Amino acid sequence: MRYFLAGLAVAVLGARAPAEARTSTLACSASPFSKIELQAGGPMPFTATVEAGKELDVMNETDGALTVTSSVLTASLQPGDCVAVVAGVGAYPYSISGYSTGDVSTWLYVIPAPVVTISQHASISYGQHTVLSGTAIGPAGTPVIVSARPLDASQPAQIGSVTPVRGTWTLSIAPKVGTEYTVDFGDAQDQRIVRVIPDLVARRKGHTVTVSVKAQIARPTVWLFRYTPKALMLWTGVRSVTAGSNGLATFKNVPSGRYYAAVLGGDLYLDNGSEPFNIGR
Repeated sequence: MRYFLAGLAVAVLGARAPAEARTSTLACSASPFSKIELQAGGPMPFTATVEAGKELDVMNETDGALTVTSSVLTASLQPGDCVAVVAGVGAYPYSISGYSTGDVSTWLYVIPAPVVTISQHASISYGQHTVLSGTAIGPAGTPVIVSARPLDASQPAQIGSVTPVRGTWTLSIAPKVGTEYTVDFGDAQDQRIVRVIPDLVARRKGHTVTVSVKAQIARPTVWLFRYTPKALMLWTGVRSVTAGSNGLATFKNVPSGRYYAAVLGGDLYLDNGSEPFNIGR
């Protein structure tokens, strides 16, 4: 079986090219984007569609020689020969000669490659629902496949299949930890990470501060920072407490001053802190 490569944008192989030219060029790949099979009854499919920049293989599966001719490609194909075509956007008429029943005329349509995006998204609070959105431009009816990979997981899982409307798509999400989202549209792909902030609430009563942390963090460490304008650092961490399994951390006998509480998010969350508050003033 003999193979050779031709670009559809320009003719690179003449109808009478010697066998050495065919065998010295690159072969049709084992996995083209699409294929036209020149069978005894005609080409299959009769009219072909391929994405711009993607490989289309044309293969002679008959017992006789066939010649494919268009304004941009002329190739003589012996039985078993294959020509790999890569094209720009356009509609290309072509004919096939060599059939005992006469020449066959048809079309090759080259469409733009699909494009998909995920729009930028602000970080969200733990437990919050939000909407992931983006654009998807390509063949009508093609779904946008959305997958999610929490940052503590090794593999993504599909969470939705969305049909674009006027070139846009949306999907409601509620990630519990920072999550990488991937969208696939045809063979186009885009990715984006949505960050999650632990829900933190600080309450004070006298000289006791109780901090509640809601997130999927096992016994998070909560810090108490004090306002120290005369020190090298404007805010200085003065105490830390490991929260219990209920997410509560308690600081007792806190001296008078101005403070804020904070939790470090680690790899799965962004850090979060409370608004400053006064003790004993």
